[in-house]
Amino acid sequence: MVEKWELQERADEANPKRHRLLLKAHRQDVLALIREFANLCGRPVSTKTPEGYNWSIDVRSLSASNKAALSAFLDSLAAAAPAPEPDIPAESASLSEPASVPALEPAPAAPPSIEVAASHIESEPPAPLPVPEPAPEPASQEPVLSAAPELAQAPAESAGPPTEEKVEAAVDFERNFDSLLVGPYNRFAHAAATSVVDSPASLYNPLFLFGPPGVGKTHFLHAIAAGLSQSLGPDGIILTTGFKLSYILDPMRGGGLPYSRETLEGRARALIIDDFHLMQITDSNKSELARLFAAALKKKCQIAATSLYPPKALAVLEQALGLSFAKGWAVDLKVPAAAVQSDIFKSFLQRRGLDVGAETAAKIAELCKGDYAEAFRSLERLAAFKTVRAKFSAGGSEAEVAAMLFDAAKTPVPDAMKLDSARSFSPPPAGPDAPGLALFFPQGREGAGAWCLARFYQAAGHYGFSTAYRHVLSRAYDASQGTPFEMGRACLQEAAKAAIVVGPSEDSPLFTRAAEFRHAVLHVLRAAGVRAAWIAHDEIAGSAPFLNAHLDLSLENHD
Repeated sequence: MVEKWELQERADEANPKRHRLLLKAHRQDVLALIREFANLCGRPVSTKTPEGYNWSIDVRSLSASNKAALSAFLDSLAAAAPAPEPDIPAESASLSEPASVPALEPAPAAPPSIEVAASHIESEPPAPLPVPEPAPEPASQEPVLSAAPELAQAPAESAGPPTEEKVEAAVDFERNFDSLLVGPYNRFAHAAATSVVDSPASLYNPLFLFGPPGVGKTHFLHAIAAGLSQSLGPDGIILTTGFKLSYILDPMRGGGLPYSRETLEGRARALIIDDFHLMQITDSNKSELARLFAAALKKKCQIAATSLYPPKALAVLEQALGLSFAKGWAVDLKVPAAAVQSDIFKSFLQRRGLDVGAETAAKIAELCKGDYAEAFRSLERLAAFKTVRAKFSAGGSEAEVAAMLFDAAKTPVPDAMKLDSARSFSPPPAGPDAPGLALFFPQGREGAGAWCLARFYQAAGHYGFSTAYRHVLSRAYDASQGTPFEMGRACLQEAAKAAIVVGPSEDSPLFTRAAEFRHAVLHVLRAAGVRAAWIAHDEIAGSAPFLNAHLDLSLENHD
């Protein structure tokens, strides 16, 4: 209930009707107020005043009629029976965290595959990739530590308040229909997508594309966005992700002002959403999202979305948003046949300016054990390694480099004493303009988190990578169910631009679903504009994961 409230005038030259609303109220009542008066209220801020108020809200352009309605609503909440105060984590001082995080849904049965990429194929044999000879690995795998305060207790450098985020992503015009390889695995999706471009908001609205990682879902959305921008104009194309849209329209999020749903409704002529299954629905953003989709369909706005899962697995999301993909068209993208995958590999490499031979491609496929989405990432790492180490002239065949990047040798995880010794590691200092780095590790595995950070910097010195990162966040995650949404929100709130994520340990319930969890985490962080490196817990004693982490943080966010 609302125990008491007060409206104070805060008029200024720009807004003569501005007020501040002070409340002593429970969290759920503040949520109800924001939902009812979203067009008037700013973001609630936790406060503590001598009068006993615990929430402060800016109220803009308060007319006499709006003031009467607001007063009546607050009085009704004040008259309501008291409700129990929900538990809020002690580390949270605002309403930015949702009351709960949805559990990950079951993974699809189909194996991951590779993305449908550019159609041009290099016909001449590629030149050898110039790489340095790796320096001999130190005899001890333990990180070099310095006497410093424990990492978990060290204060992060302040990056200042995060800048206001944008909901839109830039359209990659190289991901177009001309650069798609079309075959039985994606022919129906290609036909539906081109039809959407030729005649938007008609037969295929909404258009829903689903399938395992790497089959080209993101490529299709960029191709649709590029095509529609020609006929509808670029300003009317809203290309975003499920996580970013649900975050940006949450009036309870921390940092910046809520993004205006009304602005989106007015602009959008096409709403294109990647990773729809990663949309996080909370009490505070549910109505905003539902209103956005209802308005988009009413005004004949084209909606297109992708997902790892089929529509029937997203029934809860559909119900919450008042959206039915059955009224449009859902298409399943298949994994290409093995004979096609080689051509797609070569096209993918051509688009990224890297030429490798058949020997290297075969070696990578072998090392990735059929995980073709990871094979693409492996090839990107090769390209990154070439770029980063171009100043060196040492030799080394492509196959040797691939083996170094993906050393399959398993080394036992260090014991607890060795891991805990890494807590004294102190990262090197960095300037205020260095990108912010976040570290996530399983609860109860703080030593593993510190160990991985120390090995990360050891690898930087060994291979000659830049170590210019400001450490803005170090946080444990719930290893029983996973918290990818919280990771994304934390990075946005702390302005982190890079992240290292240590995977769940072998004894945690999430370990058997580590691949699914990894996919969700990396896609949420990518949607938040964060370059991320995943280090499997059972591989933290090796060398390759830390070299790969540097390469992953140097890569652009491709999928």
